[in-house]
Amino acid sequence: MDLENFDEFISRTNGIGTLDLIKRKGLYTIPNSEANLFYNKILLPKLNLLKGLSYYNDIIRSINSGRGEAVAGNLRSAEENSRFIIERGCLSKFIESTTLKYDIALKNMDWHNMVNKGYTISSFGEAMRRIRSLDPSIKQLDSKSIFLAGKAVCSKHLEFPFYSIPIKDFNGLKNLRCKCGSKADYLTLAMPKVSALIGLASFIAGINPNSLYFVYSNLSRVVHPYGFTDFPKGQSYALWLRDLDSILSSIISLYKK
Repeated sequence: MDLENFDEFISRTNGIGTLDLIKRKGLYTIPNSEANLFYNKILLPKLNLLKGLSYYNDIIRSINSGRGEAVAGNLRSAEENSRFIIERGCLSKFIESTTLKYDIALKNMDWHNMVNKGYTISSFGEAMRRIRSLDPSIKQLDSKSIFLAGKAVCSKHLEFPFYSIPIKDFNGLKNLRCKCGSKADYLTLAMPKVSALIGLASFIAGINPNSLYFVYSNLSRVVHPYGFTDFPKGQSYALWLRDLDSILSSIISLYKK
């Protein structure tokens, strides 16, 4: 048993979005034996390269869940699990390079409260504009400079002290104002949305983010609005494996030196 047929499918569909592939009806029905061989021979070595990531266990659980959904023909849920893998891969890179306070915000379930209060980063461009408007010399993000992408607040309006840093810790940073108009005393971390997270992780890694943006948007189009909850099982499995291979390669690129 070899992977010649599935390799040919991956080769001829390289760069084609999953929805476009479905519309063209150029799908492949993969036998379980071939799917298992591809998983063990191609995907497992890539997963091994990701061991040690902060959210490696989340990635593994999402793969296991997605695999079951793909085998059952529930392509939507399978690809939704894959989309979460991208988020966790990028979040691992981001947190490992900035501050573990983001991880604490997740574990303590503070993240959504901060988002609801307006402590958000909508895009990579927004983050860098904030940072470089305050310190144009910033070239890399670390545990201190990431606060520059946050929200300036005065002592009276300090809502999340654990996730904040005194402005006086930044030499030469002046004239920042709180939303009330008073002189700001703190910078509070902002929570990045997914598009911002992909851009920030790629910036930290020094790579072009387009591959990650492509695979994430590709999966999002499958998840919504079409459904695909009762897809031909062998075809669903083949599409999920193809997309997962691309996802893992993109995440690995965040960690190449």
